[in-house]
Amino acid sequence: MNMSSVRMCAMSADAEIAYRVAQLNAATTEHMRPLLDELGLTGACANLLWLAEGEGDARGPQPLRQLAGQLGCDPSNVTLIAGRLEETGLARRVPAPDDRRVRILELTERGREVRAALLDRAAGLPGVAALDDAERAQLAALLARVTGA
Repeated sequence: MNMSSVRMCAMSADAEIAYRVAQLNAATTEHMRPLLDELGLTGACANLLWLAEGEGDARGPQPLRQLAGQLGCDPSNVTLIAGRLEETGLARRVPAPDDRRVRILELTERGREVRAALLDRAAGLPGVAALDDAERAQLAALLARVTGA
């Protein structure tokens, strides 16, 4: 039995899940780093680009406050990150069509291209790539369930 197995035996299932999610986060960061460096993006900018287009029924530009909630940070942080994306020509903050007081983050054509490159790179995550289609679908469903998505 290796040290990792011994350590896992002493953890509750919930603690082990949290540990494994942290490992997955670290592996994802390491996998994405070369592309982020090439694009001159921080992890925070990449995360905001990733979320900016929404998903499922919520496809399209997202309100900054909603993005802050998804990132688990203060809206002022998202304002700063959105400003960086604007400075680099990847996004712009515009009034929401249904409520001019609300600002949404709209990706530029270049922003959509960079987002697509991020998604393509993420598709090659080594640990996930080793799973078959059924396992990937199961993992995605479980992660969506535990994150409330």
